[in-house]
Amino acid sequence: MSKKVIGIAAALLLFAALVPGLSAQTVLLEQNFNSAWTTTTPPTGWTIIYNDPAGTEDWHRYDYTNTGFSGGSARLGWVSGTWTDRLISPTIDCSNPDFSAIWVALNVYYDDFSGAHTAQFRGSSDGGETFPNVITDYDLGGSAVNYGPVRDSIDISSFALGEDDVVLEFFSDGNAYNFDYWYVDNFVVYGIEGGGPPSEDTFDWQLSNILRPANEEEGGVGFKPTCKIYLYTNYVEPNYAADPVWPADVECRITDLENMTVVYDKVLSDVPFPEGYTTVDAFPLFTPEGGKQYKAVFIVTGADDAVPANDNMEKKFIAILGEEVTPTEILAPLENQQNKFSPSAKFLEKAGVDEAAVVLHYRVENAAYMAVVSEDSVTHDFTANEEYTATFPEVNVLTDGGYTITFWATSAKGVPISKPEKSLAFTYTGIEEKPEPVKYALSAAGNAVSFSLAKSANVSLKVYDAAGNVVAILASGSMDAGSHQATWNARPGVYFVKLATPEYSSVCKAIVVR
Repeated sequence: MSKKVIGIAAALLLFAALVPGLSAQTVLLEQNFNSAWTTTTPPTGWTIIYNDPAGTEDWHRYDYTNTGFSGGSARLGWVSGTWTDRLISPTIDCSNPDFSAIWVALNVYYDDFSGAHTAQFRGSSDGGETFPNVITDYDLGGSAVNYGPVRDSIDISSFALGEDDVVLEFFSDGNAYNFDYWYVDNFVVYGIEGGGPPSEDTFDWQLSNILRPANEEEGGVGFKPTCKIYLYTNYVEPNYAADPVWPADVECRITDLENMTVVYDKVLSDVPFPEGYTTVDAFPLFTPEGGKQYKAVFIVTGADDAVPANDNMEKKFIAILGEEVTPTEILAPLENQQNKFSPSAKFLEKAGVDEAAVVLHYRVENAAYMAVVSEDSVTHDFTANEEYTATFPEVNVLTDGGYTITFWATSAKGVPISKPEKSLAFTYTGIEEKPEPVKYALSAAGNAVSFSLAKSANVSLKVYDAAGNVVAILASGSMDAGSHQATWNARPGVYFVKLATPEYSSVCKAIVVR
């Protein structure tokens, strides 16, 4: 029960600090996910929609410990495949006419991996028939751009205030391989009663989320530290012009955890903040050193900030040793390629690390309409700085014309790691390969004679002894073109074999030993 009490107390303190004119806050729904529950037996009143049968990584209870999380949490994990998973709240009655606002507070952490995936916190005012209100979109785009861990407090009055059939849901759809985990905890919906605008304007800059660094950044590659900040204000028109902004300073400080040295400290002065969320991404690049651990701290400082306690956030991250396997030379095809070929290129590991299960690819595209006509891949385990020649199966589907072949590499996780890919435009001509024509020839090994005829002819093939006497007639008459063999019973000695046709004559020596 301690988590429940602390969550409510923190939220009430925040509302009391920000909106001093409020008279009461009513908890309409609370769920800390501590009780025993599963995908098929969710918490009381909640609904989980999953792809049958239930898997171990559909929405389920998980003991997760992180900032703001403790005890049980709701977790959705990654699987290989395209799925839809929904965690849906009970119906919430927000129709009390004394309410002036409806808020929801929750702890959330969305751990991204790569690629696009729909991960949204959505709202309905028709009992869950439709969910047209996207409260938060957790997939921030890019690769490994995480949301949280963070405690969010969100005003949902725009669709919930005055409604008696409000439903909230966490909606996941698409390729579930593109994220790692999604955690939700300490979920509370409040109705705010009474109050009204206070006599003086109140401001609260809140560090909401760290977008960069990600949990892992690539060593040697610069990135822009980026955070998201929420500004709450209760200003009242016409005291300010339409679409007003208020300035605040934002600092990013990065510490090398190996020696506890501050290696980056930059301040953006007088950043303009409208009411609501603002992404701050104007910091200069920071390039981490591969193999090191760092801590990034963001701090926002605004005048007359009502709640300084939520003005900073920190995040530890690792700078991984980079991955790079790049094609350096195309060996086949040639720019003017005749006949079939086996695509081949040299690849070089350039990050200086061992890379297991690197996938090497090629594709051939028709230059006229850019359609892929041939593609394949092979796998190789690279050692640091290794150069490897990859040769692919023969390409035999091309017709005469222009093509482009491209080589590149991806990691074991499917992430492109060639910087850059390597391409070659080439012209293909398929020339029919004709066999070498048969020529006249004669040879002998012992008593075995081999001869060939360029064309059909009348043939005389005789064997003579050293005195010039005919000792064997091996062929006499018409024979077809091509290769032929003949033998005779011979005693040891020296012999001469003579082949004669109307167009060809030849003699060769044959030595027969015992």
